[in-house]
Parts: sequence; structure tokens; C-alpha cells
Amino acid sequence: MALGMGIYQRIVGGKLAMVMISLSLVPLFVPVVIAAFAIRTFYDGNGFLKSLLYHFGIDFPTITMTTNAITIGTIWTSLPFAILMVSSGLQSIPDALIETAQDAGASFLRIVRTIMIPLAFVPIVIAITFTAIGIMGSFTVPYFLGANQPTMLGVEIALFFGPYNRPQLSVVMAFVIFIAASLVAVLYVWANVRSAKQSGRI
Repeated sequence: MALGMGIYQRIVGGKLAMVMISLSLVPLFVPVVIAAFAIRTFYDGNGFLKSLLYHFGIDFPTITMTTNAITIGTIWTSLPFAILMVSSGLQSIPDALIETAQDAGASFLRIVRTIMIPLAFVPIVIAITFTAIGIMGSFTVPYFLGANQPTMLGVEIALFFGPYNRPQLSVVMAFVIFIAASLVAVLYVWANVRSAKQSGRI
């Protein structure tokens, strides 16, 4: 989503793109706890959306306490940072490169694949790694919006450490998350080393 919105802003531009990007950054200024509670209230069985559609004869399913709710909450909390990183990388691409490719008859997909993504590769990787690590350790969103079982690892660790009184298992799960996050971080390091080699800094 962040890549698509960034490409749209970079290629098309205009007021619509500016409004779209600006609105997508709003979650940065909303605490995660408040956002998760608002999403839960909005999509609940007695929430605004279900109540509104009920008057039109539409039986909208209850999304709260499901994986779909976690997905919506995760997009809400993760998208703004990803858009900032990806958009900054795409905006740094010189207009001359894109215009030259267009004059040469390159299609939109070819411009994206051969010019925009390679030149914005490092910011895209940074967005991917930070988003992935954030989702791995997320607690508030799955706690407020997810089902009682199964739960995401962040909630599961808290349950095993506290109510279940099995701290050893929580430590093991935390270590597994740490290893997985470290593997994701390798991608970040590799992208920076690759960029440094291409620019001649290494």
C-alpha cells in the first residue's frame, strides 16, 4: 500500500495525491491505544458501521475480535511510517530520469520496475524491516482487536508471563521473536551495504 501510494504521488501528483498522503499520516498523531479502541468500537457488533448499514438492510459482519480487525489495526499503525520512508525515497528520484524513460517509450510498469524501485531500494527495505519488526512485537492492537484464541505472539507472551504463570515459555517465545527480528534486520544491513557499494563509499 505504501509503495502504491508513493508511486501514485510521484508519477501522478496533484491535489488528490497530496490529500491521500496527508490523510494517511494522521495515525502518526493518534496513540495506538486510542486507535485500537476506536477501531474496536467502530466495527463492533453494536458499532457505528454495523448500526448504520442495518438501517439500509445490510447485515454487516462483526469484524472485532477477528484476524480482520488485527489486519485493519496493523495497517492503521504501520502505514504512516512506511509511507514516509517510501515517499521520501521516491521523491529523491530525479525527474529527468523518469521523463527520459517516458520519452523513450517505456511503459509505466517498466519505469517503476527498472528506475523507481531500484533507486528507492534502501528506503523501501527500511520500511519493510521496521514494519515487520513492529508487527512481530505488536501487543496493543492484537490485544484490543484480536480473538481470545488464537492470539498473536505479543499477547501470548504477556499471557504466559502473567496469568498463566509460565515465564519460561514466555522467555522462549521472546527469544524466537528476537531471532526472527534479527533475520529481518539482516535484510536492512544488506541493503545499506549494497547501496554503499554502488555509490562507491565501500
